[in-house]
Order: sequence, then structure tokens, then C-alpha cells
Amino acid sequence: MILREDSRFRFVWNIIMAVLVIAVIVQVSYDLAFAYEGKPSSNIIYYSMSLIFFIDIWINRRTSFREHGTEVTDYFRIKERYNKKYLLYDLIAILPFDLILLQTDVTIGGEHAHLMLRLMALLRIRRLVQSFNNINNRNSIEPGYLRLIKFLAIMVILNHLIACAWLWTSYYQGFADQSWVALHGLLDAGPREQYIRSLYWTVTTMTTIGYGDIAPHTDVEYLFTIVVMLLGASMYAYIIGNIASLVSNIDTLKTAHTARIESLGMYLKHRKVSPSMIAKVRKYFDYIWDRRRGVNELDLMEGLPESMKIELMEELTHDLIKEISLFNLASGSLKNELLARLKPVTYPPSSTVVTANAYSNRIGFISKGEMMAYRASDQKEIARLKDGDYYGLTPILIGEKTSGILITEEYCEVFELSLKDYEEIKSSYPEFNEIIKKVSSERSRKVLELMVEKVLV
Repeated sequence: MILREDSRFRFVWNIIMAVLVIAVIVQVSYDLAFAYEGKPSSNIIYYSMSLIFFIDIWINRRTSFREHGTEVTDYFRIKERYNKKYLLYDLIAILPFDLILLQTDVTIGGEHAHLMLRLMALLRIRRLVQSFNNINNRNSIEPGYLRLIKFLAIMVILNHLIACAWLWTSYYQGFADQSWVALHGLLDAGPREQYIRSLYWTVTTMTTIGYGDIAPHTDVEYLFTIVVMLLGASMYAYIIGNIASLVSNIDTLKTAHTARIESLGMYLKHRKVSPSMIAKVRKYFDYIWDRRRGVNELDLMEGLPESMKIELMEELTHDLIKEISLFNLASGSLKNELLARLKPVTYPPSSTVVTANAYSNRIGFISKGEMMAYRASDQKEIARLKDGDYYGLTPILIGEKTSGILITEEYCEVFELSLKDYEEIKSSYPEFNEIIKKVSSERSRKVLELMVEKVLV
């Protein structure tokens, strides 16, 4: 069984593994610095997580990968790639070497040896990076939000590790009378209280605030504080800059849309355009943003190969295709040709889509919205066209000028086929003529109402 790299299961699994990596790093370093020995409950949690990491190896050896843009699903190639690049590294980080010394009193530098061996679990941070990369490749989360989450995860891990090391500086000195733990009366305090104080010192030092209520007093503590202060000072500007950049670019499309609207508004004011017209233009682009996130579908399909463009158009016009008999009657190749030539257009309210006494130069299929057809002679309302209705076809078929006016009642999204494209398709696909005749004979009730009133739109 091969798992697809972009499957929902892999997406959820990567999130689970990211959380577990952070959890195991926090637990291992906390036990070493504050608990001094592995409690039974802590051991159970640690080995349970290790078991899940073994399952992760099994899953990774059966997950497809991309090579030069092509997805590889061959099991032997997947296994060979994982074995060469990651297997040894992951086994070192996962294998419970500490089990050998779990029931012994062997110590390393005053620490229980099995807790020191568990520090190899810190190598699992590679899996955290891989998880974030895989989540990013699936595009299920906005890149800006994902970068912010990744940044926060790194800061949590870094601050936690420094807090553990700060407490360990006193432990390394045997909690001497001049150590910060002894001077603040924390020798008999529980691990939770000691951890909170250590974390407090870490945050104030890393952010260069440094209240001074917890300060170094021994040479080891001074040296460690110097390192942390240098690290905090060098990272402070980087952290603030990144947070500002991440927050401002969480939604890059929205930022680009806002900038475009502002520049357009300034230009129109410079050209002395009336405020009502500027408001109309702004509302139009706001609608485009709400519906399409400001993306021009024609620009989106510009660089796509023809086959992919057709697939994308099928997705975009799925509901429309079900409503229009023209697409249901067309063969696969003819339908693809029609989809490839359709152009999406959005009309704002009160827009005149069809004018009277003019030859039709396009056929429009309404995807969303309503239009009202009026008789040109007396402005009488004749019919309301809605989703699935079309315009422009009848005048083209009978070769006459339009005798009605078609005006949008609200924002209308349509797909239009130009007269030139219509003629080219008709000449390339002989069956298209028969389909058009059949479609014309099966006109909708609204089109028949227009015909009865002698209104062509």
C-alpha cells in the first residue's frame, strides 16, 4: 500500500507528528533539568511516543515523493530513498537506548545516564522541519499562517531549552549557596515552581527586558547569561522584523488587493472622476475579491497547458454545465473546445449587457445573478434571466439585430463565447449545427416569452 504525499491522511499525520516532536523535546529536556529522574508516568509517555515514531517510519517508507516534479509511487524506490536519506538518522533518534540503563544508578555528570541518553530524541527536530515542509507543500494552510506557526514553534522550543539549561547551571554546581536557585529560596521548591522562574528569566533576558530580580551570581551563571544575552540581542531585531512581516503578509492576496484599490482610487481622484463613479469601481473590485479573492481567471489560466485549462474550466463551470443543454448534448471533444474558448466575465448591477438594434457578437451563459430583458420600444419588462439562462444565441441563429435591452439586476457572473469562436467551432465540428438546432427547439420558457414578445437579446 502506497500513501499519496498530498493525501488528507498525510496532512493530518504531519500535524500529529509536529505536535509529538515538540512534546518529546519538551519532556526529555524537562525531565533532565527539573525531575532528575524518569518517573513511571513520564517513562510510559516517552515510550508511547517512541512507539508512534516507529509507526511514522513505517508510514514514511510507504509515502510517495516528488522527483523533478513527478510523483514517484514505486514502493522500492520510495523505500530505497528513505533508507539512504533518513532511516539511520531516525533510528538513532528513536531507538530506546536508555532502556539498557533504566534500572541502574549509572550517572553522567551527576545526571541519570538513561536521561542523558534520551537527549538523542532532540534529533527528532528533523521530523518537525519535514512536517512543516510537507504541510506547506499541500497548500492546505495559508503560507503566512504556517510561517507564523512555525516561528512560534521554534520560539517555544528555544525558550524552553534555555529555561532548562538555566536551571541546570545551578544543578551543575551542586546548588551552591551563591547559585540563583539557592539565593531565591528555590532549593526545596517543586519542579513546576523552579521551571516557571527559569522560564521567566529566559523570556526577560531573551527580549532584553531584564528586570534584574533573577540575576547570575556565579561564574558559570555569568558565562551562560552572556551567551543568552548575545543570542537575545542578535535575535531581537530579527524576531520583531519577522513577526511584523508575517502579520502583514498573512494574507498576501488581501494585501495586494488593498494596495491595488488604493492606487486605483488615487489615480481616479487625480483624473477628477466623480466620487460616485469611484465608489462604483471600488464596489466592483470588492465583489471580485469576495468571489474570487481578486484573481483574474483569465490570467490564472494563461500559462496552463490546454488539457489542464479545460479541466480547470470544468471545475469552474460545473454547475453551469449541468443547467445548459448545449454542454449535455455535446461530445467530449466538442465540450472541451467550448470550455477552452469560454471567457469568464463579471457585470456589476445596472450594466447594459445587450443593447437594441445591434448584431450579437457573443453568446453568454449566466452562471450567477439575474438580468432583466426589456422591449426597446416601450421599455416594458419582458422576462428575467437567471442562473442557467443564456443570451445572444437567437439573434445569431436568425441573423437579425437585437430588439431588446438586457440589464443586470445585480452582480452577474457569465461565461461568454465570442461570435468568432462560435463560427470556428461550427466549421470544425459539423455536429455542432445539429446540437444548436436541438437547443433552439428546446428553448427555455423565458426564451419563448421573449420570442412571443418579439424581443431578441
